[in-house]
Amino acid sequence: MKTLLRLDCSSRSNGSISREPTEYFDTVVRHGHSFNVDEMGHHGLLTEIRAYLITTKGGLIKGTAFEKFDFQTPYLEAILNFIGISVVKQFSIEGTANEHLVEKNKSEIKKEIRSYFNN
Repeated sequence: MKTLLRLDCSSRSNGSISREPTEYFDTVVRHGHSFNVDEMGHHGLLTEIRAYLITTKGGLIKGTAFEKFDFQTPYLEAILNFIGISVVKQFSIEGTANEHLVEKNKSEIKKEIRSYFNN
C-alpha cells in the first residue's frame, strides 16, 4: 500500500462489516509496514495516501432509527486513520436493494461526486 494511488474497497453493509474488507485489512494492518508503536505511541505510516470512501447500503438508513447501527463508515474511517490514511470525503448511496430507488440514487450520488471533484 505504500505506493498506492487509489484504493477501491467494496463493502456491503448488513448491520455490520462484511468479511471481505475485514480480511483485506487484516493483511494490510501490519506492524512495521502500515503502522508503528514506539515510546511516543502509535503512528500510522501511510500518511501520504488520501481516501475517498464510497459506501453502499441496501436499505434507507440515514435519518432513521437504524442509523445508529451503521458501523460500516466508522469502521472504514477508523482502520484507515489507524494506518495513517486520511479520509478526505465520504459518499454514500442507500436504497440499492429497492429497484424503484436505485437508479435515482445512483444518479444523485454520481452528481454529488462529479460536483465535489469539479470544484
